[in-house]
Amino acid sequence: MKGVFDTLADRRVSGSSIAEFGPVLFVLFLVLVFPLVDLLSMAITYTAGTMLNQAQLRLAVTTPASQLQDTTASPMADVTKAWQSQGMAAFASLDSPPKCTVSYAPAFAGSTDFTVGVTTTVVARPLLRMPMFPGVPGLGAPMTFQYYSERLLEDPRNAPAPKS
Repeated sequence: MKGVFDTLADRRVSGSSIAEFGPVLFVLFLVLVFPLVDLLSMAITYTAGTMLNQAQLRLAVTTPASQLQDTTASPMADVTKAWQSQGMAAFASLDSPPKCTVSYAPAFAGSTDFTVGVTTTVVARPLLRMPMFPGVPGLGAPMTFQYYSERLLEDPRNAPAPKS
């Protein structure tokens, strides 16, 4: 025959899993779900930055160098503004505006053809800052992505004037 104390012991054992579910759920969210959300945010920002670099390179290939020297008030700035307002970049979490530099080099020695290189720097901030990872880029600190692409200049007359 079961006594009073036996039924209390059964209750304590069977209810313990419900009591432990809350703390376990909290730890799962803290350790798995929130970092995965940050990782997804960084992946979106990285992909959007790649698309920005390709758009800037397409512009640099067809535009004269004289129009691209000042990257804050040029067609390059227009491309960056258009990029930020549409597509995947609208979901990117940026810490600061993207920076772009354009460089030109001869395609090979003695050639009149030039290659144009575009370096784009995007600084992404985590969507959810994790307080237990204060210095880890992408979880508790901003992460810097730097892209470089180069292509042959379509019109050699668009190259910068030779320095004398």
